[in-house]
Amino acid sequence: MADTLQEQTNVSTTVRAHTTAVESEKEGNGFVVPEAYRDKPYMKGINSEESLYKAFDGAQSLIGKQKITFPTNETSDEDRLAFNLAAGMPEKAEDYVFEREQGTETDTEYENKVKQLFHNSGLSGKSATKLQVGFEKLINELQVAEKTRLDTEFNELSSKTFGDNSDSILAEAKNIIKENIPDGFADHFTNLDNQALVTMAAVVDKIKTRYIDEDSINDRGANIGASGVDDLRKKGRDLLNHPARSDAFHPDHKRINEEIKENYAMIGKMLT
Repeated sequence: MADTLQEQTNVSTTVRAHTTAVESEKEGNGFVVPEAYRDKPYMKGINSEESLYKAFDGAQSLIGKQKITFPTNETSDEDRLAFNLAAGMPEKAEDYVFEREQGTETDTEYENKVKQLFHNSGLSGKSATKLQVGFEKLINELQVAEKTRLDTEFNELSSKTFGDNSDSILAEAKNIIKENIPDGFADHFTNLDNQALVTMAAVVDKIKTRYIDEDSINDRGANIGASGVDDLRKKGRDLLNHPARSDAFHPDHKRINEEIKENYAMIGKMLT
């Protein structure tokens, strides 16, 4: 009886061991990770001897390499400086390189201050250049958008005030003001907002209409022919509708705006 129980126990143990071994072989193709290490994070993906040796080799290659320590709020100024230099910050602020299109005007004082600010902030050379390009592009886009908004606002206000004759009235008023403005006030006139400019133009136009002799205007303008002013006004409208007028990036932007000024200045001289 005792022998029979012993034989049954041996058979049961053998069956369990055999079953476990078979399951392990099915799960890992014969490769078994000891239970004490199976749940370790670094054992993730280790399912064969080859993967184990690869992981071990990778770990060995890291031994002896310098560990990177990132600055914290408690890092000393000396250690922070050493880290920034190692990360690509130039030794001097003037060594930063700014990228701009060829021919772009540069404000040296502004640029030096920005470079010093970047250096004080510990920026690497690459990061500083990227920030400078992106920031100046953003500022330029905002300036163009603001100019477009102001031009649109001014055109709408002047058209509403003067109707179809707004271009010539504004040009004539501007010329009269320019010729009679006291010394030292030119900058103030240039910096007037849209509403103030249109208001001033309306006052000047009313004064001109009420007090300036039309016959004398016609006499002074007789040498240019009856259609001279009308032709210049038509030219002015065409120039105002030119796509380069409000596009700061258009190659003819500067030329078109200069022609507009000259054209309406000529109209103003003919009529005053």
